[in-house]
Parts: sequence; C-alpha cells; structure tokens
Amino acid sequence: MFTFKKALIALLVITTSIAFQGCPALVPQADFYAEVHVGEAPLEVAFTNQTQACCTSRLKYCWDFGDGTTSSETAPTHIYETPGEYTVSLTAATWLQSDTETKVAYILVTESGGEEGEGEGEGEGAEEGEEEGEVLEPGTIRAFADIEFVWVPAGTFTMGTDKTSEELSALYGDFEFLFRSEQPAHTVTISQGFWLGRYEVTQSQWESLMGDNPSEYRGANRPVEMLSWDACQEFILKLNQQGAGVFRLPTEAEWEYACRAGSTGEFCFGDAVSTLGEYAWYFDNSVYTTHEVGKKKANAWGLYDMHGNVFEWCHDWHAEDYYSVSPAIDPQGPETGTFRVRRGGTYSRVPSYCRSSFRYWNRPDARLTTQGFRLCRQAD
Repeated sequence: MFTFKKALIALLVITTSIAFQGCPALVPQADFYAEVHVGEAPLEVAFTNQTQACCTSRLKYCWDFGDGTTSSETAPTHIYETPGEYTVSLTAATWLQSDTETKVAYILVTESGGEEGEGEGEGEGAEEGEEEGEVLEPGTIRAFADIEFVWVPAGTFTMGTDKTSEELSALYGDFEFLFRSEQPAHTVTISQGFWLGRYEVTQSQWESLMGDNPSEYRGANRPVEMLSWDACQEFILKLNQQGAGVFRLPTEAEWEYACRAGSTGEFCFGDAVSTLGEYAWYFDNSVYTTHEVGKKKANAWGLYDMHGNVFEWCHDWHAEDYYSVSPAIDPQGPETGTFRVRRGGTYSRVPSYCRSSFRYWNRPDARLTTQGFRLCRQAD
C-alpha cells in the first residue's frame, strides 16, 4: 500500500537526486596552470589550482607531476630535478564525482647551463646572431619564431607616479580609487636586458600557432583579443616548445620600464594629452574598435601601441599596496592574488587609462575584447 510515509521518502529521493545533479561541488571542473613552464634543472614550479566547484572545501585533489611523484595538496610547488618534458594532471574529486585535467608536455626542463640544442647551431645564438659580449643598442630588432622583438636594455627607472590619487582624479576627471595603486613612486632596477614584442600579438600570429581566432574585431594584423591571462599561458607554452627561446609575459616593472623608454612623463612622449592621438588608439580616435598594430608612432625604443589599442596582460598578481613593499631589483609582483595586472589602456578608454604608470587588473580567467598581450623573450 502506498502510504504517506512512502510518498515522503520518494519525494526526498527525487529532491536529493535533483540537488546532486545541479550542484557543481559534486561535478567539479578540474583546471590548473603553472607559474613557470620552461627552465633549467632543477626547476621549481608553483602550480595554481583553478578547479571550479561551489564548495571547494569538500574536494580532494591528486596531482601527478609526470616524473613519478604525486601530491594531495591544493596548490603544490614541485621541483623537477631531471631534464625532460613532463605531462601534468590534476584530479579533483568529491565523494560522488571526479574530473581530471591533463596537460601534455606541459613542463620543459632543460640541462643546466643552456637551452636544449645549444652548440648544435640552434636556439637563440643561431637565430638572432647574438654573440657573446655583444652590446645591443636599445631598439635593436630581431625575429624569433616569426615574431619581431625589440631589445630593452638593463637599467634603472622611477616606477609609478609622484602625484597623489586625488591630484590625478582632479587632473583627468576619473574616480580617485582608480589611481590609488600607482603610489608611491619608487626606484626599480631591471638587472637584465630582455626582448619585448615590437607589436601586440596579432590575430594571424595567434591563429598560426593555436588554430583558432577568439577575437571579436577581426583582422589579421589587429591585436588578438578576447583573451584571458590563462589563454595567454597556453599560447606561450606552445611557443616555448618550438625551441626559439624562452618566452613569457613581461613583469609589470619590465612593461612600464619599456613603455617609458627613458621618459619620466605621463606618457612615453611626455605629459601633453593632445599628443596622445599620434601614439595611441583610444576613446577619442578609435571609433570604438581595435586597429592594426604599428599604425601610430613608436616610443623611443621602437615599441608600438604601448598606449591604447588593447590592455596587455602582465605576469604579476595585483595588489593595491604592492609598491610600498616592492623590492628594488626585478620585482615580480605579489606571490598570490585574485587578479592579474593589465597595462597600457585600450581603444575604449580615456587618456588616464593609457598613461605609463596606470595599473589595472582582472581575473586571470576573464575574457574581454579589450584584452590582448605582448610577448617577452628572455635573453641568454
């Protein structure tokens, strides 16, 4: 006989089943990225767990680093002792469901003292013609992996601004909180020269390597956009596997140093907002769309579109008070955070966002038409 008690039990079973199916904690989506993909042995790699679930405290994790070792930590750091390519996987599990994310040949560990293939006519020396002891002039152009780069020398500069956020708000008419993270102005030394992309990475360059084009505003020589920070890491991983050098995103300090190119003003050319249109696609002249790279004036070191067109992702996590604790030599940004730094302003922003010292941020998984990137390549 079908009693009220049986009906209640049946309802509870149905309700629980529906709740289980709809709760993402029971069906996690495993995901992760590594702060470093390529380097010499021993290589220390910090992994960031990006698994999606409504209650991460219920999840159990199993990392397989590809070298015979595993970990159950949420976000482990692992040291690779032996040169080689390593496939990394992460399994995230609840008591009912699990999901695994595997990234093939994700970590490349080279021999200590040089890149793989060194001494065999391959790698940096063969492609760029750089000789030991050669002194490169700022703005020297080389091509790596069919992408043009400009040499940025080591040096010291003043990072940030000596204006207060209140002064900047009064000067540009924007909200004061937007400028709070630009102070205090502080001296930073970039201890090693590096190669920085002459242009923002274009849609044709992205498509030739990745096989797709996520951009909203299409054009082969327009900057690729609708990119998350995470997507940039996938591009860099594939590029590093080609043997043309070690590529990465520039640090925030490297980006501002290269943008200024010796300038101490609000922009790479000085302080006059009236001149910005000669160097940048921004709110006043863009017709609210991206434009082909390299169509405006370059800065003193030959870098184009450092102001405007699209925001450029940097390596660093963002923290509003970071400048007060930043190291004086080669700052790398905070160790952890919620947002990654973007620099340079965009086609849709007013001049204040395009300034050399302006700092902006977003979640590393966010995708927008205003976000692209510029590559950095490490020198030997």
